[in-house]
Amino acid sequence: MTKEPRILRCGSLWIFVVCLLGVGLDAAELPRCIEVVDGDTILVETVDGKKQIDLWGIDAPELPQQYGQEAKQIVEERALNRTVTIEPIDGPSPVLRAKVFVDGEDLAAAVVEQGWGWLPEDGDTSEDYARLTITARLSSRGIWLTSDALHPAKWRAQ
Repeated sequence: MTKEPRILRCGSLWIFVVCLLGVGLDAAELPRCIEVVDGDTILVETVDGKKQIDLWGIDAPELPQQYGQEAKQIVEERALNRTVTIEPIDGPSPVLRAKVFVDGEDLAAAVVEQGWGWLPEDGDTSEDYARLTITARLSSRGIWLTSDALHPAKWRAQ
């Protein structure tokens, strides 16, 4: 028996969350990352059009900020032009916050594991991301190479 794709209603926005096995959809109908805005924001093409998605649970450097390009690059390497699975966390505000998976890999987890992201200041994250951040920091990976890296929320407030 094949599984049907699940459709989640998120405000006025419809997002297709695709089961990984037996979806029965053409590849052209699956959500695909068409642009990486920065280390925690992607643009996805769905059957309903383009959707901007913020990776839930992390905050990555802004592009003009120190390490912004490196954070963007890690997301490009993993997600650009690839099919993604989207798990909405909350509705658009104007951007959808969601967990995003590429070939079963949690994209936000990959960013913090490589040391290119912080936990958000509002604390809205997962224990897994917190553990990965601590490990990256103790291993001096990415933004943790120096002690002067500035949290994006503090950088935006300047």
